[in-house]
Order: sequence, then structure tokens, then C-alpha cells
Amino acid sequence: MSFYTSELCDKHQDEIYVAERSLFEYFGNSKAFSGPIVTIKVYEDNGLVENIIDTAEKGSVIIIHGSGSRRCALLGKQLTEKAVEREIAGIIVYGCIRDSHQINQMDIGIIAIGTNPIMSVKEGAGEKDIPVHFAGIDWIPGQYTYADQDGIIIAKRKLV
Repeated sequence: MSFYTSELCDKHQDEIYVAERSLFEYFGNSKAFSGPIVTIKVYEDNGLVENIIDTAEKGSVIIIHGSGSRRCALLGKQLTEKAVEREIAGIIVYGCIRDSHQINQMDIGIIAIGTNPIMSVKEGAGEKDIPVHFAGIDWIPGQYTYADQDGIIIAKRKLV
């Protein structure tokens, strides 16, 4: 790991925003990740999730604003495998994932509000590449996020 969020907060206090952590659980083998933000906003529909995984640049962090729904999963084993193959740095889900046991064996970092075994619909409804708001901060495409077990921070520019 080439960064610690605590050190980034100390060095760049005036440039960062810290996400509220009360709702998040960590999944996957990687407990730290960083990269430029790519966003989607959906509600109980993961049709756009596959699209964003297919189009995001290598090293990106995908932010899935799922409106905080706990009624179904927006990400599972198959889409996570695809994200690993495409070398996505990490995924943050304001919603649930499923297949957590399998995902915990994969070389990727995922943060979500929890798990649910129910699959979402796949209609493709939603928006991508827009600013979204959750965890007390704005997630803006092109800005950078850094996540480790101490927390999640956002910066307008690349810090490391």
C-alpha cells in the first residue's frame, strides 16, 4: 500500500473530505485502494453496474449510489470478477452486495453498507458520470478517493 488515509489527512487537511463510516463494511482481499472516481446512481437495478465496469478506466474507483437500499444486491461474484479482470482499483456501494464469501477471496477492495442474497433487476435504469451524495460527502467524477481500514477520503486532485 502506498498510502495511509491517516497520513493523507495529516498532510492535506485543507484539501480532503472524509466520508462518514457508520454504514460501511469492507469486502475483498484488498483493504486499501485509491483512484479516480467514476459514478452511477441506480435504485435496485444493477444493469448500469455492468456497463460502468465495462467502460471505467483501469485503476478507477467505481462509486455506486444505490440510494442506500438494503432490499437487494447491486454487485455480486460475476460483476466483481469482471472488475478484477479489468483492473478496477475498488468499488464503493451505497447499497448491498451478495456472494460475499467468494468476493472476499478476490483481489479487489469493495466497501458496501451490507449484504443481501437477493439479486436486483437488470433493466439498466439510472444515471452515470454525475455527482452523487452519500456518507456526508459529494462524490464527483474525476476527483480521487482513497480508502483503507481507517476510512475513506476524497480529494479534488491526486495526492499520491
